[in-house]
Amino acid sequence: MFAVEVDMVYCGLRNLMAVVGSTEEVSDVEIGSARVGGSDVRATFRYRGDNFAVTEPFGDNSRYWIGPVESGTYRDITAIDHRLKAFKPSVLRRIVGGLITLDFAALRGR
Repeated sequence: MFAVEVDMVYCGLRNLMAVVGSTEEVSDVEIGSARVGGSDVRATFRYRGDNFAVTEPFGDNSRYWIGPVESGTYRDITAIDHRLKAFKPSVLRRIVGGLITLDFAALRGR
């Protein structure tokens, strides 16, 4: 696994980057970074020496895409994915997210 998508209705950018930043070997977390070009880039970080970006494809999407900046980089980000899957959104965010997406299982604890 070299990239992952996150449903933004359950996890805001600051929470997302706090979770990603808590992963071992993640460093240099920057929200709103201009270090990487492109208007879709919302945040950047380094993982095991490689540059990664959090993008919102098309600038108006329901998901964040987390992946390498340089093409041809295939660093395994399973550790980041595990952290993201362990994240529990607040009760209010689960309710609102469940109603927006019609995912009623999320109301019980995503």
